[in-house]
Amino acid sequence: MNAWHFACLLLVTPLCLTAGPSVFEKDGRIWLRAESGVDMALTAGPRDSEPWLTLDRKTVVFCRADPADQFNTSVYSVDVGSHGLRLVFSGAITYNGQPYRYLGRPQMDPGAKTLLVIVRHSVTNGALFSIDLATGAQRYVAEAADFEVIRSGPDAHLLLLNQRMWPTERDGYRYEWWIYSRDGQRVHFVTAERVAGDVALRLAGSEAN
Repeated sequence: MNAWHFACLLLVTPLCLTAGPSVFEKDGRIWLRAESGVDMALTAGPRDSEPWLTLDRKTVVFCRADPADQFNTSVYSVDVGSHGLRLVFSGAITYNGQPYRYLGRPQMDPGAKTLLVIVRHSVTNGALFSIDLATGAQRYVAEAADFEVIRSGPDAHLLLLNQRMWPTERDGYRYEWWIYSRDGQRVHFVTAERVAGDVALRLAGSEAN
């Protein structure tokens, strides 16, 4: 386990999915857990991680590390029914004038035209980018350690971002949960309490995928 993943386990609790099938990573493979509780492997691994199930439950987006460099990750998708694999994005994203290839938390919009992904530029924080899958154009959205596309509620189709803005002597890193628009504009503040993502969603009156 590298330093980034260790930090995430300590500081960020993953946001919960709603009822229905879910996806998870085990031993570098992507798995689907059906509503019946039966688990099915979707990839052979062994370098796959951070799966995300699309809103229609038909596709899983995930990260795959380069065999020679675990900090060089590409984004793939796998079809739940056929297990067909497709490369979604590979290459560097430019942040503050520097190229970064360590990507995480991939998600796509409902039309599968835009990829949202976090560029991991440090151990405790990252930057959220959107990528136009037709043109390859990259757009910085905001600083974010974690995020979710909100599916329902008053902020549907916006983004819930977890921003760890600065360290504190008392409790390590301060959390700030915000609702953002997709073009990087702050919409409203949710909480500065050190809470998990699902709690922040409830406080916002919203629901993630």
